[in-house]
Amino acid sequence: LLSMYETVKSYEKEAHRLRENAARARLVAADEKYKRELEQKATVVEDSGSDGSVAAPRASKPKKKKAKKVRSEERDITAGAPHSDSSQGSDSEASENSYEQRENRSRDDRKKDLAERAAEEEERKRMELLGEGRHQDGWDDEEGPSIARRTKPKGDAKGSLVKSLAEASTPPHDFSKALRMSKVTGSVLFPESGAGGPSAVWTPPDSASDPNDRALVIELPKFQSSKAMRGQGNNTLAIKFAAPPESERFSINIAGPGHRDFFDVLFHFNPRQRHKGGQLVVNERQDGIWGQGVAVPLSTLPLIFGQNSCTLTVQVNGGGFDVFIDEKHCARLEHRTQLPPEECNLFLQFPSTDDYGKSENWKVFKVWWGHKDCMAADDLGGVAG
Repeated sequence: LLSMYETVKSYEKEAHRLRENAARARLVAADEKYKRELEQKATVVEDSGSDGSVAAPRASKPKKKKAKKVRSEERDITAGAPHSDSSQGSDSEASENSYEQRENRSRDDRKKDLAERAAEEEERKRMELLGEGRHQDGWDDEEGPSIARRTKPKGDAKGSLVKSLAEASTPPHDFSKALRMSKVTGSVLFPESGAGGPSAVWTPPDSASDPNDRALVIELPKFQSSKAMRGQGNNTLAIKFAAPPESERFSINIAGPGHRDFFDVLFHFNPRQRHKGGQLVVNERQDGIWGQGVAVPLSTLPLIFGQNSCTLTVQVNGGGFDVFIDEKHCARLEHRTQLPPEECNLFLQFPSTDDYGKSENWKVFKVWWGHKDCMAADDLGGVAG
């Protein structure tokens, strides 16, 4: 679940980054478009000035200079004429300067107006893309992928992520019909007939001191390793169980005769919700020493903790112990010790605590033992172990 949460958060960050990049790209495009518009308008103004009224005042400048030169020459001859000509020249210069100033002011005003409009448009688009502005009804964000947040259903006071999932339709005390756990090929070993009826449930006892203290032990009868290696005989164990959301771990052990209080274990199954982000560990034990476990992230498996019920299936074959959770092949523990050569009873243990005396927390509804055809596919590339 933590891995799923981190994945969702990384998708949200990536979507936010894509939207920001798209916003920046649109801002750059708008800026380039605005610059092109300014260049085009400047070109139009220059073209109109070279052909129109702007050229007229500029063309009169050489005439003014010539008139000034003539007036300076005539100033020595007469004192009246220069006064009249200079007044006319000053009026022409004033009108020309006034026109140029008005033209410059109007051009500057147009530039400012265009710049303000472009800035407002860019800001509006940026606010929309970043989700900070007002969104119109029906507006669709096409700039990046949207991440749908999982909402808490009504009635879930704790807000548990696992509780928000739909519960299975199969009753918790029964196996799914798709598993075909028939009475012809096997038998239900727990609950025993007359021991509380079909609704009997086993849970680890409170205040247990060690794994063997009041643990539930069930014999798995008539196991023949030679037949199991060929996919025949009793080779399949199925357990219907439920682990509450607050459970940290639980486990089972399968051992042969002479296990010495499960000092020797052929197969160990142990989901750990709080260990390294959540792991399923399968292992074996020889002379009280655990081997190198096979660890599988819980995020890659069907949900185990917080479900209404789950089905664990363990099948013994020539390759080892195949582990299935709700029909998904999750792991394989290869045979590390020799299986009993003769027909015998195996022993299934539900420990009360872990090796450090910490209580385990789960419920066991039903245990089935019998024969099933090989459940593993030919391609085991995606199976741990």
